[in-house]
Amino acid sequence: MAQTRTVRAGEPLRELAERLRTPLFEPGGALAALTPTIQRQLQHQAQRLAAVFQRFTLRREQGRLKEIEPALRHFMKQHGAAAAWRPGLALIYSELGRAREARVEFEHLAQHDFADLPRDSLWVGCTIYLVEVCAFLGDAARAATLYELLLPYAGRAVFVGGRIVCYGAASRYLGLLATTMARWQEAESHFEDALAMNTRIHARPWLAHTQHDYATMILARNHPGDPEKAASLLHEALTTARALGMHALEDRMTAREEQHPPLPTLFDIDDLSPHEVDVLRLIAAGKSN
Repeated sequence: MAQTRTVRAGEPLRELAERLRTPLFEPGGALAALTPTIQRQLQHQAQRLAAVFQRFTLRREQGRLKEIEPALRHFMKQHGAAAAWRPGLALIYSELGRAREARVEFEHLAQHDFADLPRDSLWVGCTIYLVEVCAFLGDAARAATLYELLLPYAGRAVFVGGRIVCYGAASRYLGLLATTMARWQEAESHFEDALAMNTRIHARPWLAHTQHDYATMILARNHPGDPEKAASLLHEALTTARALGMHALEDRMTAREEQHPPLPTLFDIDDLSPHEVDVLRLIAAGKSN
């Protein structure tokens, strides 16, 4: 009698091959042995995975991650808090400004230098989630570890789960890590690369995020001319965020403006009359009205 082969919920193909004691890619191996029923099960899993990642990404840009948190926590309780889902929960906490809870999840994954993350099709996605959590926490030591892990992907676009979701240029995330470590020159180079790639591939949401992150970096660096460049980047990012309904980014930038309002625009001296210029010179010399 033929052996009944089933695919467990969420089981990676490599684990399936090990459980069935057959090679994965060799002729007659696990993939070749899949029955039409198993193929349909895998297709269903892939569709569910695509829906989860797409919904997560969309809700995040809409500023609605709080709606997902209870479902994700419930899922993790049922499935033993799988490592592949912890980065998403940590990212939710960081997006909601809950630093203590974000730190707990982050430390759990960082305890072995992130080696516990499964090296599967979701690895890059999990890693870039952790990059953003690391930047939120300002953890320069862990940023150095993540930087080395992600550096081989510089100059590439990030796709998760076989192009389920695009997360834009990997250089943006390297820029975030370099910023966290205050390595300004490297951060600038990565952000410039990310601007170019996200523009070239028409990844408008990630271009807006890159502009915002780049502006944040150069304001922290505060070199001559940085405030003006940051203002231009923030204006472009805010315009895109409003056009695309990226409410989370829009709210973050609006809050920044309220906390740090721009300096008043200086008037042009050519607009003043000769008498007004004379009065200003006398006031500057210490004369009273």
